[in-house]
Amino acid sequence: MLNKAGRVLGPLETRMLELLWGRSHAVTVREVSRAFPTLAYTTLMTT
Repeated sequence: MLNKAGRVLGPLETRMLELLWGRSHAVTVREVSRAFPTLAYTTLMTT
């Protein structure tokens, strides 16, 4: 998957964006962290 700058997204970025785009409402980092239980909260915030 490419981002707006034409750069290929990494696997974590791709998974996170697919999760966000699949929601019909705004999502908090806390909600995203439930889908990625092995990752630190701060990692998700900066991805």
